[in-house]
Amino acid sequence: MLLTYKRLKVFFAIAIAVYIVMIISVLSDNFIFTFQYITNEAYRDSLINSYNGSLDFFIKSISETEWTFDYSIVFGTFLFQFLIPFIGAFTAIDFLKRHKTVNMFIYNRKGIYKPILWKEAIITSLIYSMAFLISFMIFWLSCILLIGSNFDEGITRPLFADWFGESFYSDHVYTYTFIEGFIKFFYMPFVYNIFGIGLSLLGEKNSKYYTAGPLLYYFGLTVVGSTAISLNLEIGYYLNPTVLMSLGDFYTINSFLILLINSLPLILGLIFIWRETRYGDFEIS
Repeated sequence: MLLTYKRLKVFFAIAIAVYIVMIISVLSDNFIFTFQYITNEAYRDSLINSYNGSLDFFIKSISETEWTFDYSIVFGTFLFQFLIPFIGAFTAIDFLKRHKTVNMFIYNRKGIYKPILWKEAIITSLIYSMAFLISFMIFWLSCILLIGSNFDEGITRPLFADWFGESFYSDHVYTYTFIEGFIKFFYMPFVYNIFGIGLSLLGEKNSKYYTAGPLLYYFGLTVVGSTAISLNLEIGYYLNPTVLMSLGDFYTINSFLILLINSLPLILGLIFIWRETRYGDFEIS
């Protein structure tokens, strides 16, 4: 059984944690101002309004902020450009633990290896990707319900502009942010989940060390891509995976190319899984 009680608990723990990170991220400025209020007497004295303690200041700083839907989505998801590869490593560890314990009994009992391994890899990846997507959808709906159509007219987004026109974002903000969120919070976690699982199957005895592969790949390319960008090389935008995860409004992008290059870990992961199963059914020892 792939969706065990333990996995359900982990699923909801991840979903809740992701949502909390989004809330903390979007309220980061309010936390910083509140910290200044608590620690800096000069800052407190400079304020025009009086507040009844730090909690009152924090609550009023939120209520007095002019929130926009765009700002909330952008800054609520900002931190995940650094966190995405960690879910790939986590998924690989969870998969590897089951692969070397309970699944060995399943392989032996059913006398087959390849289809069970593929099923375990795909469904494990989907389960933890769904945890991210559900968190984003709740956050996205929260922003719609609490903020509504208060948009920042100065913000543009580059993804799909070369397909649907420069006004695609401004004309369809909710649709665009949902599609972009699906890519960032379902597709990209799935990409790195499969990549992590594939890497974990590469080494028979030291496979646990391969689970760090998603982190090394992601942050290694981030350094390479950032260096290329600093040298005014356009290829840097496509090599740096944080570009897709952040997608600022200060450059244009080839949507197909950036999605293709960021899909390479998925292709590699599938190749690694295929390599593990290329000999066909698991031979019972």
